[in-house]
Amino acid sequence: MLALSDTQIATLVEQIVQLLVTRRQAAYRCTLDELANGLPRAAYLYHGTLAVTQVDAPFLRRLAALDRGVPTVAAVLAAWHYGMQVTLSLHPRWLCHVPVRRLANLQVSLCDDAGNPVHLSPGRLLGYRQVSTLTPGWLLLEPGALISPLAADVLAQGHLHWIRTE
Repeated sequence: MLALSDTQIATLVEQIVQLLVTRRQAAYRCTLDELANGLPRAAYLYHGTLAVTQVDAPFLRRLAALDRGVPTVAAVLAAWHYGMQVTLSLHPRWLCHVPVRRLANLQVSLCDDAGNPVHLSPGRLLGYRQVSTLTPGWLLLEPGALISPLAADVLAQGHLHWIRTE
């Protein structure tokens, strides 16, 4: 058995850490149509984030249901299995169709096609605490969700565009 010196071990550990940092910072970008063909193995090895563009409402519903029979959902599940973060980009016209409660339970980040974040609020009551720390972008609320007066004041400032989903 080959014994390594302390210097060799330190060098090896440093190289491994550098590879992991590089992987975490790299994003594999593809469209929803490209995702249907699955991800190449290199995507799992060299990328820490899967960024999917041109996502639509039917895909979001299938993802929220974890429908493994759909190739695009299976690819996202595989990405999660390999420790990748998932970011989905969608056109604002699809925002009212997002299944807020079910997607909020998944490890997924949403943004619009301009890169503005989409925040999900799955609760029945939206208070000041929930909106005060949000970055400008979109806020999706459950149907029938109530908004406290202080939260309404923050929303009225116009930094967050809010939508009640279907």
